[in-house]
Order: sequence, then structure tokens, then C-alpha cells
Amino acid sequence: MSRIILDVQGQVTPICSKSHISYKFHLGQPGGKLCISFAYGPKNLEDREQAHTMIFESIDKYTEPNQRERLQAKWESFLSLKT
Repeated sequence: MSRIILDVQGQVTPICSKSHISYKFHLGQPGGKLCISFAYGPKNLEDREQAHTMIFESIDKYTEPNQRERLQAKWESFLSLKT
């Protein structure tokens, strides 16, 4: 037999990056098994101009000079960026 004793949803922001989020709950009697389900999904960066700038900066920083022009020409293949 399984039953849900706590069902919580939340949203974190960058300000939460150095914190812990805890949830307390009470078990009326000893239990045998505890199952926890957790999911995280980063947001897509919707600002295309900002994405373009970030991709070009990364290409300049992390690639060899002889590869840059080729990669910059196909910069859209690096979309979508996650935040």
C-alpha cells in the first residue's frame, strides 16, 4: 500500500542558489519505504539577440581562430540556450 504524505511543488530562482529548501512532515507510525520524486528543468533563453551575443562570445573564447568563421556562420545550430 502506498499513500502520498506530502505533495509539494516550488520554483527556485538564482537567488536560491546558495540555500537549502527543506520540508518537514510527520509519520504517525513507522514506515517501510520512502519514495521521493524530484524534477528540474532549466528555462530556455527566449531573447534571440542575447543568445546570439553569448554564442559569438563563446565561439571567440573556446575555439581555434581558423574554426571561428565556420562556427559563426551556423551559430543558430547552437540554439536553444538554457538559463
